[in-house]
Amino acid sequence: LYVTHNSMNAWMYRGRIPNSESIKVIKNYFGEDFEGVVFDGKVFRRKFKIIRPDGSSQVYDTNTELSETEDIAKTTITRCCRDGEAVKKGKRRGCRFEWVYEEVEVE
Repeated sequence: LYVTHNSMNAWMYRGRIPNSESIKVIKNYFGEDFEGVVFDGKVFRRKFKIIRPDGSSQVYDTNTELSETEDIAKTTITRCCRDGEAVKKGKRRGCRFEWVYEEVEVE
């Protein structure tokens, strides 16, 4: 892709928006599933979703909000989002986390 590892990590795991050249490459590779890129008058904002073992779920604006509200470490949230795994131990055992993207109209 010729996009640096640091740029991809900053985008995927820290929510930073890549520079315009990297955005073009990422868009061509991943399609429209990316954050902070204006496309046809819309911007994509990353949010964090918890899916509990009972099937209930909730979406939070930031991983900090999710971490504080659900009392779970940010590193666990990031790892579970990245790996697609459920929490294996502790009081949140069986919970899964996902990144979701919300389309927002640009004014």
